[in-house]
Amino acid sequence: MQLPDYLPGQDAPLVDAMPWLEDELFWPAFLFAVGHAGSAPEAFGVDPADLEALLDDFERSDLWPVFTVPIGRGFLHLIVRNFPGDPGLDWLVDAEIGAAARRLAAEDGGDSPGPGLPWGLLPTDPVNLLLALPAFGEGGDPDPVAAALWAVGATTSVDELAAELFAHRFYGR
Repeated sequence: MQLPDYLPGQDAPLVDAMPWLEDELFWPAFLFAVGHAGSAPEAFGVDPADLEALLDDFERSDLWPVFTVPIGRGFLHLIVRNFPGDPGLDWLVDAEIGAAARRLAAEDGGDSPGPGLPWGLLPTDPVNLLLALPAFGEGGDPDPVAAALWAVGATTSVDELAAELFAHRFYGR
């Protein structure tokens, strides 16, 4: 997979990870690995040991998962960056999302969207909302996150998991 604007001049081992969503263990693994939510396995009724193989895929230095999320008329690419010694999350937004973020910032009296995407752009589809959540900035409401978790199969401690995900967003601290 190629993302021309990502690490220009470097060869990153990007892989389209959208097919991973078909794995029944995807959500507890994604929310645990990417969302830093230790309660994710319990919320989905999964033994953490059952997630090990999928969790390993989130940490491979030779395979960087990319999740592509439609937002409005644009796309966000969430990249699980696995540089040895420097893992993390990166995201790219296309021009449509960048323009929408600037419009929302201007409507709120600012001249730039600030760190993270503005909450007015948060997708309403549960899958897209949970995939995009790490890229969203301060503010927002954990209730849609809880509703999205119910929709993708969480069964217990959903409010606790939503609060944990909300607290561990990169820009939500």
